[in-house]
Amino acid sequence: MSIKPQELTLEGFRPYGHFVALNNLPPNTVIIGGGKVKFHPDLLELDTGGANPTFSTCVVEWRDGVVDVSEIHECGELILPLNGDILIHVGSPTLKDKPPLDHIEIFRVPKLTAVVLHPGVWHHAPFALGELPVITLIGLPRRTYHNDCTVVELSESEHIRFIPAE
Repeated sequence: MSIKPQELTLEGFRPYGHFVALNNLPPNTVIIGGGKVKFHPDLLELDTGGANPTFSTCVVEWRDGVVDVSEIHECGELILPLNGDILIHVGSPTLKDKPPLDHIEIFRVPKLTAVVLHPGVWHHAPFALGELPVITLIGLPRRTYHNDCTVVELSESEHIRFIPAE
């Protein structure tokens, strides 16, 4: 039997599931933030038969190697850079009021490498390597950024600087 491939359309694929083209988001897509970091929450939801994770994108552009904000939540998180390498900062779980500034590490994550953070690990938006914006897929339980997220902005004296070598 031969089957001719067909173009993927929402209507044609509806009996089997749903999709979103990450390089052509619908005009009504929610954006949190702006400037060099744009977070597109809850683009896709995967039914796992229990807690439903959602998949969002975080589009990051080149910015200086300075960690000036960090966040923590009580769930794990998937980070998957799709079209370029990124750097992420991470810190061990602590109380929710302050990241462990003496124990922050930064890792280079090659494109198409999925990283899963344990619950309670301090982190924030990745840093893009290179000149082009990097689209990063983020997997979290639905609405984590509203229900289970503590964001801490660091004072200038607490900023963590690094050299984002290529």
